[in-house]
Amino acid sequence: MPKIRKKRPCCICRRWFLPNTKVKKRQVTCGEKACQRQWHKKQCAKWNKKNAAYFRSNYLQKKLEKTKEEKPIVKSGESPGFNKGRSPPTSCINLPIQSIHKVIETELLVVIDYVIKIQIYQFQKRMIKKAVVNKGSPFF
Repeated sequence: MPKIRKKRPCCICRRWFLPNTKVKKRQVTCGEKACQRQWHKKQCAKWNKKNAAYFRSNYLQKKLEKTKEEKPIVKSGESPGFNKGRSPPTSCINLPIQSIHKVIETELLVVIDYVIKIQIYQFQKRMIKKAVVNKGSPFF
């Protein structure tokens, strides 16, 4: 004797729907494409938040590998630098790259650039949370 299916509310639009018998209790949306897309977007955001370190490590590793591949052949008497066809890391553009590059390697510059970007992002995130709401001034 088949079980009687019970209606349930969609977790996105809150409309009641009859779940598919094959999916059983795993179906949480009504089946509308918009609801499915929204649910998928929510789940992806949840996964990305949970696994943020995964993307950070992959991003840095790929950037380091790219700089190793782009390493130019330095002839005797020449100083290694970014003028050999390589571009400097994006956030280091205002720094004196040529003189810095004489002291440290490209890979270290990439790591420093990455750490600076993370710090700026964290600072901006904190500032957004602490945004001051102007409730009016008694002086105006």
